[in-house]
This record gives sequence, structure tokens and C-alpha cells, in this order.
Amino acid sequence: MSNKELKNYMGESLKTRPFCDIKKDLMNTGWKEADIDEEFNELTGKKKIGIGKMVLIIFSCLIILGIIICAFLYYYFFISPNLIEKPIIIKPPIVIETNQSSVLSNGSIIVNDNFGLGHLEFLLNEIEVYKLHSNPSGEIPRIKFIISDTKQEYYLGVINHKIVEINESNPDIILRAEKNIIISVYNANNTKEKVMDSYNQELLSVEILANTETLVSKGYISLYNYFGMTGNAIAENLGIKGQGIAALLIVLIILLGIIFIRVFHQRKV
Repeated sequence: MSNKELKNYMGESLKTRPFCDIKKDLMNTGWKEADIDEEFNELTGKKKIGIGKMVLIIFSCLIILGIIICAFLYYYFFISPNLIEKPIIIKPPIVIETNQSSVLSNGSIIVNDNFGLGHLEFLLNEIEVYKLHSNPSGEIPRIKFIISDTKQEYYLGVINHKIVEINESNPDIILRAEKNIIISVYNANNTKEKVMDSYNQELLSVEILANTETLVSKGYISLYNYFGMTGNAIAENLGIKGQGIAALLIVLIILLGIIFIRVFHQRKV
């Protein structure tokens, strides 16, 4: 049997039999293993991987794996940090001044109390604003909090994951609610549930002022995850960025899988 006849025989036999059985029969009839493998590789278009090519493939796999790991670390430590330890802030009590009250222009009566900066810092800490961080340029997260019915405005920033008062400046976002809503959230046993309830009823609003790049670089996705918003202000500004990173990771993982499959398949042959 010539090499051409061997190739034709193997081509027909492979349609119904596995290569290992064909190889065993041919070796029993006197064919050398190297000749059988060579004809099979030519027939199937597969060649053994050289050492240089194997090193290149392994190196490429390591690079892709490194990119995936870096992307995950960047996402969980910078874009949406979840491993930051929550600062301990003692909850200051709200003292109602029963003998004093204010009447607004619309006729509403506001009972005076000591609610102020310390209470807001505690409240923002509870909704995980402490997870925000400075961007690579060193700009800190800036939040403006407006008590809409009393017209009080507070400017707060996050420095080293601590919420502090800052000078008036261009905020990244504005949180707005009436005082009774803020106090009800503050006094709630389940802060997250009360915040979500107030947000869904449009009693608490979130106004986005900064662009997407700024929000992402300062970790505002942590707030998006906290509120679980979909189709709302934060989701619209941050969701696209999160989806893009997830898509990139998926593509890299698929590419890495394809490379490994090809390597091991060719080595097996």
C-alpha cells in the first residue's frame, strides 16, 4: 500500500471508525507510527505544535489571564468597591424643640429640631456613600444635599472613605428631599428599604450633574448597586460602563478558552 493509498484508506475509514482503531490496525500490518501520524496530520490539516509556538501560545494565555484579573480588580476596587470597611459613626439623636416651630410660605408648619450636618453624615454613611473615592486626578466625590422645604443646602465630600463637610463647589450629584422624609429615613429600622421606598415614590430624588467618566472614576457605581436602580438617573449614567466592562471580560474569557481548547486538542492528536 502506497502513501497515497494509505491516505485514501484513512480518509474513508475515519468516516466510520476512530483514529486510534485505524492506527492500531495499520501498525499491525507493518506501518510505522510516525508515517501514520504524518498522513493523518496532512489529511486533517493538523500539525504538531513546535516548542516556540507553544511558548508563544502559553505567553499569550498568561497575558489574557492577567488582563482579566486586572479588569476584575479594577472593577471591584475602583469602579464598584465592595471590600471597603464601613466607618463607624455613632448615630446622633434628633432632639425636637417642642416649644418652637416655623411656618412656611405655603402654610406648612415645621417643628424645629437639631437635625443638621452630623445627621446627614450618618445617613450618607448608612447608604454606603463611604465607598466613593477620589479619581486618578485627585478630585474627591462631591455631593450636594438639599432639604427642599426648608431650603437648607449641605455640601459633602468623601476623603479616604470618610464623609466630611466641604466648601461650596460643583457637585457630582444632588440629593433632594423634604425634611420630614429625610427624618423618616433617618429613624427607619431598615434604612435601605426606606430609602428605596422614598425613591420609588419620588419623595427622594437623585440628580446627576457629572459626566459618566467622572462618576465611574469616583466609584458611584457602588451607589447604583446599593439602590438597585434600573432605567433611572444613576443606572442610565453608569449602567453602560458596567455592561461594557462585563462584555470585555466575557470576550477575553471566551478567547482564552478557545486558545486552550486548540492547544490541548492539537497536543492530543
